[in-house]
Amino acid sequence: MFGSVHDVTWLSVAQVVQHIQMHVATLVPALLIGVVGGLLAALFTRLNTFICQRRALLLAKIPSRLLQRLVRMLETIALVVCIPVFLQASLGASPQKHTIPSPKRLQTVCSESFFSAGTMNYQ
Repeated sequence: MFGSVHDVTWLSVAQVVQHIQMHVATLVPALLIGVVGGLLAALFTRLNTFICQRRALLLAKIPSRLLQRLVRMLETIALVVCIPVFLQASLGASPQKHTIPSPKRLQTVCSESFFSAGTMNYQ
């Protein structure tokens, strides 16, 4: 019974019947993905709520409204600067090395271009 193929019938609003051949074992991974996704979403929501509450308590301790705005601005700048650096480090990527070609090399590259100078002839 567990390994058998069932004919599932779906009825839409327009009363169109569509038969789908479906194996029962395909429901197990779908259920696992749904449960894990729901748990991760709940964890993210709890963590976000916790961080927002702590941030509000921290900002409430700052007496000056101007200083509170400055702290909020610095938070944003810190996140924008730090997230790409930590993401790059966590993925094991190394920074790109950009080299500027010498004028002689640039001239060689330009003379070996796809189009010859002044004409539309292909090389």
